[in-house]
Amino acid sequence: MRTIWFSLGFVVALVVIGVMALMPLMRPQASDPWPPWPTVVLQPTTPPATPVPHATATPQPARSGLTWQRIAPFTGRCDRLIVDEGHTVHYAPCDQGTRVAYLTQAELDAYLVHVQRLASFAYAVQDSAPTEHATVQLAFSGLGHEQVTLAEQTELAAWAKGVYERVLEQERRSDLVAAARLDLAGRRGLAIESIAVVSLDAVIWPDACLGIVSEGLFCAQVKTPGYRIVLSAGDILHEYRADGHGLLRYVPKPLP
Repeated sequence: MRTIWFSLGFVVALVVIGVMALMPLMRPQASDPWPPWPTVVLQPTTPPATPVPHATATPQPARSGLTWQRIAPFTGRCDRLIVDEGHTVHYAPCDQGTRVAYLTQAELDAYLVHVQRLASFAYAVQDSAPTEHATVQLAFSGLGHEQVTLAEQTELAAWAKGVYERVLEQERRSDLVAAARLDLAGRRGLAIESIAVVSLDAVIWPDACLGIVSEGLFCAQVKTPGYRIVLSAGDILHEYRADGHGLLRYVPKPLP
């Protein structure tokens, strides 16, 4: 019996010793670590760039033009004239809406000489008329390369002033004729289309009443610039008189 127990104890001891001997071999060593899992870095995929065509700016043609303005601070008067790229005239007193007119051939020819030769400029100068006490401002866009001289500035300013006064006078005459035709149509009970314009003349009237004597009406004895308008209605001629400020008077006695 003792022999059996001794044999069993010996066997167990051998097993324990064997296990203890194998444990260092089964434990991972610090000098031989497990290889790490490979790290995969995902790169974002970018679609190939589509070439964008470069926008090429189309060169704009040079533009010509003129802006003239006359300001008289003491009288509150302000006039403006604009000549656009198409040589159309826009004009009016500054406190009114602009109207459209056109250059005469002589005016256009004189203007184009400066446009083709001179470079752009802007300036301000006192009006040459001493009674005006006005400041003239002129901005000019030319197509040429020559620098403007003082004489040319004065010439262009005088040209613009002349154009303004002409178109304003033309407008004033047209308005007076239209008003006279409308008045005569009402007086005679006629269609305005049946009334024709016979003549329109500039006149210096002897007084503020335009030379028309009326009982009980006092007239300042000053020479008054104005117009004489003759209209025809059928076989009868009718006369109207006007001053430069819009006053329009009918002459009661028909003309022969």
